[in-house]
Amino acid sequence: MTRYGYARVSTKDQKLDRQIEALVNAGVPYGHIYKDKVTGAKDGDRTQQKRLFKKMKAGDEVVESWERLTRSTRQLLNYDLMFRNLGVKLTSLKQPVDLDTAFGRFVLGTHACTAELERDLIKQRQAEGIAVKRSHGGNVGGGCRREALPCAGDAHPRHLRRHRHLQIDPVSHPP
Repeated sequence: MTRYGYARVSTKDQKLDRQIEALVNAGVPYGHIYKDKVTGAKDGDRTQQKRLFKKMKAGDEVVESWERLTRSTRQLLNYDLMFRNLGVKLTSLKQPVDLDTAFGRFVLGTHACTAELERDLIKQRQAEGIAVKRSHGGNVGGGCRREALPCAGDAHPRHLRRHRHLQIDPVSHPP
C-alpha cells in the first residue's frame, strides 16, 4: 500500500505549508504529496490532482481533506465512487470517518453539500458586493491607489510612513 497526499490552495499567494505539514505528520512521504494552486471552482485545471489519480492503484490510500479535492457535491461523490471501484482508500485528516460504512458515506455526502453551499454563498456575496460598489460609482478590483487614503486593513505603521502628511484618527483605525 502506498500513501499519497493531495494539497490545494485557491490562489498563487496562499501557502501550502499547513496542509503539507499535516500530511507528513499523518505518515505521507513528502515525495508522495501532490500540490495544486488553483481555484476550488475549476476542477479541470488541477494538473497535480490528475497526475495523482493516474498513479493510484488498488490498495493505495489517498489522504487529504475532502474539500481540497473539490467543492462540488457531484464531483466529490464521483471521486468516492472512482476510489472505491479502484480499491483505493480515501482518508480525510479533518473528517475521520470510515467511508466503507453507510454512516461514513452519509457524512461524506453531507460534507460535500456543505462545502458546495459555502462556495456558492461566497460567490453570491462577492457578486452582491461588486454590484453595490458599481451602483455607487466605485472601481471594482485593484485595491487601494497609492495617492488615496490607506485602506482600513493597511493602517499599519510601515504603511502609514508613506502617508505622513495624513492625519489618522487612532480611534477609527487599528494600531
